[in-house]
Amino acid sequence: MKKLDFNISFTGFSNIDFLSAMAAVHTYFIFPHAPSEYNNGYDYHITPGGMQEDWYFILGTMSGQFSLAENFDKSIKKPDSSAAFYREFCMKFLGYCYTVAESEFAAALKTSIDRGKPVIAVLNQRSFGRNCSVLIGYDEDNPIAAEPKGAQGENATPTYADIESLYIITDKCEPEYTLIDGLRNIESSLKSVLDCGIWDDLKSRFDFFKGGYKTKPIEEIKVLFCRLREMMWDFDRCHNVSSVFAHKAYSALQDDRLAGLCHKIDEAYSDTHDIQWALQALYDLRHWNKKEWYSLENGMFMFAQSGIERLKKNDEIVLSCVQKMIDV
Repeated sequence: MKKLDFNISFTGFSNIDFLSAMAAVHTYFIFPHAPSEYNNGYDYHITPGGMQEDWYFILGTMSGQFSLAENFDKSIKKPDSSAAFYREFCMKFLGYCYTVAESEFAAALKTSIDRGKPVIAVLNQRSFGRNCSVLIGYDEDNPIAAEPKGAQGENATPTYADIESLYIITDKCEPEYTLIDGLRNIESSLKSVLDCGIWDDLKSRFDFFKGGYKTKPIEEIKVLFCRLREMMWDFDRCHNVSSVFAHKAYSALQDDRLAGLCHKIDEAYSDTHDIQWALQALYDLRHWNKKEWYSLENGMFMFAQSGIERLKKNDEIVLSCVQKMIDV
């Protein structure tokens, strides 16, 4: 039996997917050499858990995942965050050489642990409430996994039969992807959301009079606002992307020429954060046993439209800032 001294917490914002697992492994490697402060940063994190969370935000943002959104009728969906091309981006963005094992898991794990390197296991089922696990040791018959420690999901350790593949870091190398690639991913994702008209479509659904909601039953109104709440909960702009440009744990963002643009992104998505919670509250704080009189009912629809319009505007502001960063 052998077990690494792995004491990195996982972010509570996510189940343990590849982003969270990769962020934890990266923090494990760099933490002893973490800086005490960051240039231009005004809310940096230097604890292991704080750093893991920052790197989780960085990987999701720079890969473009956190700038995507699902639309109202779910005809546009966010991709699986553990898709193979995202795994490759994360590894090459952080500058890790790696191999992928799809069999002989016990031998591959033992070799990596004996070299002092934890392994990321992609699981072939979600019975553990997550789709990845960080393996930090082995015994005679089974791998030893890091506990979630605050992340959503059960503590159960997967068996070798639960594993689809192992991502094994072999060495440190020059990053193949850098800030410019991350910014282009964000740009592409935001343009996709805006060009698809996700916010325009959502806003149009809250036209009180054109939608006939003055006479429609309360059950239809409830379904509408319930879906809005769901969309605002499953929405990564507010905290995740904002934190990347505020904390600047990724050192390339500490360039003084980017300071003002970083601040504008953080400011825009801090506003988005408040809007999201306000739009969720339209459902959460209402008594759904009856319809309100039509002026009050219309006011809720008007507030929803106003908030959605601000979400769109903030995305446009951030897209403009990202494009200016690309020019720099």
